Amino acid sequence: ADGASLDPRLAGATFSNAPSDGGVEGVSVSNVAPGSRAARNGLASGDVLVGVNNVATPTLAQLRRMFAQRPRVLVLSLVRDGQLVQIQIGG
Repeated sequence: ADGASLDPRLAGATFSNAPSDGGVEGVSVSNVAPGSRAARNGLASGDVLVGVNNVATPTLAQLRRMFAQRPRVLVLSLVRDGQLVQIQIGG
């Protein structure tokens, strides 16, 4: 899924359902275009998005439902290199 179709603040990122091999349930950030809005907002290729605004997003469908509510502020919970990272993106 193209990030821009989810939320303009995620433009330049590509999301896909993550393989659940590492036991992490989330949506994989498979690509982030250099210099894109998603990159400037702190997303990196290889991140696994596990939640948005404290709501779990184990699948792309769940992620779409979350963004359908047009949240003003985004708090993205990501697993990066085995660590949980939170990124806040303003409206």
